[in-house]
Formats: sequence, structure tokens, C-alpha cells
Amino acid sequence: MRDIEFVSYDGKYPNLCSGTLVLRIDGEVHSFRNALQSGGMVTHDGKYNHWNVYCDEWEFHPENDFSEENQDLNLTDSEKKWIRMLINENVEWGCCGGCVEKHWQPEDPDGLYY
Repeated sequence: MRDIEFVSYDGKYPNLCSGTLVLRIDGEVHSFRNALQSGGMVTHDGKYNHWNVYCDEWEFHPENDFSEENQDLNLTDSEKKWIRMLINENVEWGCCGGCVEKHWQPEDPDGLYY
């Protein structure tokens, strides 16, 4: 497995999941845009009066980054697992609810938003 280090992540409200993850892989800096997915979700009480935010571990999806820089990186499953662990150790779990503002549909009866 290559030497992989966490450098930074800049996601913030209203696009917490859409930041840029920066990793150092074998001494070379790589940026991954839109590669994180929150394990959290936002729910409401069905009447849209009370909203709850749940936070859980981040998921890492390097395939969501379509930059040419990372196309030939070919991360192994072990490396992806290591990166996920680094992300969860260094990026506070969150679900900012920013996607609710964009996708909220008052007629949605189940009250679940991811």
C-alpha cells in the first residue's frame, strides 16, 4: 500500500459534502472534488415544524471526482479503506442540511432527506 496522508478538507455549509479533499500519496499532493458523502441525514416531524440533523461517518467516493489528475491513480480497496479512516479521524462528521434547501418538497410525506 502506498503512503497516504490527510492534508485538508474545505467543505462547508451549504455544501458540506462538496468540498475538496486533499491527500498526500507517496509524497505527491492529490485533490479530490466532491468525493465525500455524509453518513448523516435531515428529517422532519411530518408537519415541517421540527427538523432533526443526524451525523455519521463519512464515505469516500473517489469515482465522483472526474479530474484528469486522478484518473490513473487506481486506488486499491485497502487504500480506499485507509483514506476513509483518515477522513473520519480528521473531518468532523456532519450533515449541514444544505441539500434540504435545494431539494425540499413540502408534499414529501416521509420527511427523510439525505
